[in-house]
Amino acid sequence: MKTLICLLLLSFFTTICNSQTTIYGTIAPGDRELGLRLDQRLSNYGLYISLPVIRGNYLYGETYVRHHHKIALGGLKYFRNGSMASVGISYHRYGQYSFIDGIMPRNTLEPFSFEIGIGTRMERFSYALTCDPFKTDFTACFGYLIIKKHVR
Repeated sequence: MKTLICLLLLSFFTTICNSQTTIYGTIAPGDRELGLRLDQRLSNYGLYISLPVIRGNYLYGETYVRHHHKIALGGLKYFRNGSMASVGISYHRYGQYSFIDGIMPRNTLEPFSFEIGIGTRMERFSYALTCDPFKTDFTACFGYLIIKKHVR
């Protein structure tokens, strides 16, 4: 059911804009979460949404956080050389967890945070890297331009 909701959100996001659309597969190495990201380019600016497909788990011995979900929404700025910058907000949801002080910072469990990112495109292939500076969480995104329209 959650996957269906994610797919409906992605399809809704693609229909609201008549622009360039890039779809990404994402991986967060810190918790091994896999997901999807969708970019919509609107001239020199754009929007993105990132949704989880497979939940992540932080495991550090006896310290762990299970079933981590992250949903992010943000804006993009495109530059003439094919690169882009992004800033967005993210919502985190966590399942069961156990902490031993000093192993993992407590702010890891905050539900809201923000992320910044950079990326580039070569022809139809894109790559982006986002970072949550408070949680020190990185996400790598590998994408493909699926709808290519001329954007000024």
